Amino acid sequence: MELAKTANRSVLGCMNELAWYGEVAIGCRDTRFLDVARLNHELRRVITRAAPRLVPIELATAQAATRG
Repeated sequence: MELAKTANRSVLGCMNELAWYGEVAIGCRDTRFLDVARLNHELRRVITRAAPRLVPIELATAQAATRG
């Protein structure tokens, strides 16, 4: 396996997000009973996309502004 840098910031963001999900999932469990196959399955079900992620309060503020 070879590791390389990515020139695409969206890809890097998705990779960082998956790494964060993995850290949280592992941190919430006793590592003696960690099922790596299950964790892999869970991470593969995380939806990652290149679009910017909005916080719910930002969505509500934007919606309130358009109703104005």
